[in-house]
Amino acid sequence: MAPFPILFLIATAAVAVGLVWHTVATYGYERGTRLLITLGILGVLHEVICPNGFYLVQMRGFRPLGVPLGVSAGWVITALLGLDFARRMLSAVAPRLVGSLAPTVLLAALFGGALSNAIEPVGQVSGWWIWTPEYSEGQFPHLAGGMWFLTIYLFNTFALATTGLAGRRRFAGVSLLIPFACAAMPLPIPASMGLAATSVVLLARLDALDLAPEFGRRAQLTVTSWSEVVPLGATMLILATLGYYASVSARPDVIELARPAAVLSVAPYVALGVLRLNDVLRSLAAPGTEPRASTDLDSVGHAAGPRAA
Repeated sequence: MAPFPILFLIATAAVAVGLVWHTVATYGYERGTRLLITLGILGVLHEVICPNGFYLVQMRGFRPLGVPLGVSAGWVITALLGLDFARRMLSAVAPRLVGSLAPTVLLAALFGGALSNAIEPVGQVSGWWIWTPEYSEGQFPHLAGGMWFLTIYLFNTFALATTGLAGRRRFAGVSLLIPFACAAMPLPIPASMGLAATSVVLLARLDALDLAPEFGRRAQLTVTSWSEVVPLGATMLILATLGYYASVSARPDVIELARPAAVLSVAPYVALGVLRLNDVLRSLAAPGTEPRASTDLDSVGHAAGPRAA
């Protein structure tokens, strides 16, 4: 059994508390609470069903009925950070798709796969968990990125279809398996990936896959609420904790492996922090001037909807 990673578990708890507040503040009490409960149940079920044959959790911690709740919380945290990443990315590059289920879950899954490249090497060499197919050869967990992508994709698809979908839930669950079917076709990799991407684009155009208005609200790129900076702080805290464990590891190559993914994980939030700081400085320079609000919000602070121009 690996040593008790007290700093890692404290950081996980602090991030979880912050993201609970952020989720309720962003999506409203009713839908935010339902989203958190759904993701929490999925996180526990994942650790009950999925690890067998793939990885073994070795770190000590709170394990009611043998379920490592710290790892379950990690899945929920990743899913929530992925949703925030997707909302901000779509707000910046494709505003008309904000509130569309297909691109939201895809971008969230891509974020989860990228974040795994920062977390998994540190967890592996620290002995928190091992990936059984590769551990015997002393390799880093190359399977992890794909499993994180699939897990976050399925977590957010199920959670949003259950708590935030305005259209047909059963249709959403089935239709979002189409990209995987396309990717698995016995074709050259570029062709199968192209088909998968095309299916996501077509699914994004279906009104039956529009999310409820709370989830269709575009991100405020100039922040007027401190809850909007919680994902930035959460990501920084996660990466700082991983950096500490990597620095004391007997495997210095861990830092080289994790650095690119760490930078990628932080990048979506750096612009947010810069804009927030700019607003604060402007408000200090001119106390009577309110920080600029996003042009995507109307006079009462709501978005025009996921299909707004």
